[in-house]
Amino acid sequence: MPTDRKRSLLSRLRRDEGGAGLVEFALVLPALMLVTIGLIDMGRMMWYRTTLEHIVREGTRYAAVRGASNPFPATENAIIAYVRERTIGITDQDLAINVAWSPNNASGSTVTISVTYDFNFMITGFMSLGPLRLASDSTMVVS
Repeated sequence: MPTDRKRSLLSRLRRDEGGAGLVEFALVLPALMLVTIGLIDMGRMMWYRTTLEHIVREGTRYAAVRGASNPFPATENAIIAYVRERTIGITDQDLAINVAWSPNNASGSTVTISVTYDFNFMITGFMSLGPLRLASDSTMVVS
């Protein structure tokens, strides 16, 4: 008789699917979280890239209209400070800014500003992703 009870209990447990959804959710959750965090990281990276492009264009415009013929010509330090003031959400110590005039800052010359930033992924806790270098540059004619 005890073996008949065991068989009936085992057959009832085999038919019972009450916890199957919870087990499936527990198996899918890590992959779902990885995809979600990855999408958030991609969005952050695109926002940082767009911000870099914007601040480089603004800095180049600032330098181009403040050439040597301007009563208050822009210096390299003034341009770098101007660009740093416009960085929203990007830490200054991770931002490298380079200003170059060709041949000088006189009218008709060109000014080029280059910016690089090492973007760190949030997902590095799950995967071994190093920082991704984002870069942008802009060139304008000095007026």
